[in-house]
Amino acid sequence: MRAIRFLLAIILTGWVVQSAPAALKVYYLRHAQTGANAVKYFKDVPHDERPAYVGNANTFSPKGEEQAADVPRKLAPYHFDFIAVSPLWRTRHTILPYLQAQQRSVVIWPELAEFGGRDGDLSLIGTDGLPPARAELLKGGRKIVIPAEEQRWFTLPDTSQTKPHLGRGGAEGAADLTALEQLVIDRVRQEFGGTDKSILLVGHGNAGKYLLSLLTGEHWVVDRGLDNTGLWMAEEQADGSFKLVMGDGKILAEMPELEAFKHPVR
Repeated sequence: MRAIRFLLAIILTGWVVQSAPAALKVYYLRHAQTGANAVKYFKDVPHDERPAYVGNANTFSPKGEEQAADVPRKLAPYHFDFIAVSPLWRTRHTILPYLQAQQRSVVIWPELAEFGGRDGDLSLIGTDGLPPARAELLKGGRKIVIPAEEQRWFTLPDTSQTKPHLGRGGAEGAADLTALEQLVIDRVRQEFGGTDKSILLVGHGNAGKYLLSLLTGEHWVVDRGLDNTGLWMAEEQADGSFKLVMGDGKILAEMPELEAFKHPVR
């Protein structure tokens, strides 16, 4: 009798696992380290003595080259039904080795582009009482140009879109940045919400941490930041909200060092 109960428990457990609803998984990969990211390591070195790559956002540092080359291995355990990439050089060339290894192409999402403090008051992103955002954030910026040799790997479905039209600064800029992040969230929900897909967004540091913060409500991510080529993942819940599950390639529950960011001492 005990053996029958044990067998029945196994069957029921298996049924529960198999029948549990699948959920959308949104992965986010920050680009590899660029010369611009490496400036902080050379702050005490005179400019004329720095390596040529330092300060250049369109060139990887030696560490960044290693990180980009390692992306195919890092992403090998995962299956992605869809991949969208920021239009900038550093994101395209971070994911390019993976695309070449997998022989697949991806889509450019202009709204994944990076931003900084000159584009708005970052501390106000997502807050109440912001002024109206620009009516057309994705028109009026610089034209997106995909070099001919990369067009096999990257496609831009709407050629009328440009890089985001940013740069207003202050609260107005924060409104633009909030709206930009919401465009990404809305697009994810509209195209993939309620499905069992796994999608990968390849983007930047500021844009990524604010996106994950607004998507999941885990605002500590802004203080913690995203490592170069760090892989994050948020999973859609039954009520349509998103829960942050992975940070920089690790399950969050297995990262006790994050407690300092989640519960900072004031």
